[in-house]
Amino acid sequence: MGKATIRYYFDYVSPYSYLGYHVLTRLREHWPIETVLCPVRLPHVIKATKNSPPASVPARAVFLGKDLKRTASAYNIPLNLPKNFLSISMKSAELITLALQQSHEGLDHEFALQVWDQFFGKGNGDLFQSGSLIELKPLLLQIGLSDEQANDVLAGAQTCADQLVALTDEAIEEGAFGAPTLILTKSDGCKEMFFGSDRFHHIALSLGEDPALPYQLLMKSKL
Repeated sequence: MGKATIRYYFDYVSPYSYLGYHVLTRLREHWPIETVLCPVRLPHVIKATKNSPPASVPARAVFLGKDLKRTASAYNIPLNLPKNFLSISMKSAELITLALQQSHEGLDHEFALQVWDQFFGKGNGDLFQSGSLIELKPLLLQIGLSDEQANDVLAGAQTCADQLVALTDEAIEEGAFGAPTLILTKSDGCKEMFFGSDRFHHIALSLGEDPALPYQLLMKSKL
């Protein structure tokens, strides 16, 4: 039997996608799964499904700020929200992620962690404010690429716009209405959709794994 696969549909600007990916990264060490990063344009997903941005309701926006801090603290994940982060386009980082998948399989996961470490970990929104691909070259060097390899990835990223659109459409077809959305395909081919950063115990049950593990990881992170 082959491994199960989780397609992780996300937008880098989504703080819950950030938190969820950190948890998923820990679980990958324990679960027999492969994970595929699927960046999408979250505003298009929300518009296509007639959804509303979570922060569009003032009372909910206040709650979300508190909830994010509680969740990050519980899992010992650094969280510093950049000023006006929802107005920053993370398209350049998403295009680079797709280019890495094509040329340096596996390093896209390392790049994602570097992006989120800067954006939500350190609150460095200025790095992404210009939307320029070249501004993110240092992050490629940090994951071990040579200068030449980094330049090749940046060049390749310029051709990935159609792929980003296709993944956004794919997410909508799979039932996504926000981020993160996780599509689990089990080894027998059966598929299930999960939404949010707090449904990993449900995924565990679907995989036949211990549903307590996500909470055990939470507790271990505080030791």
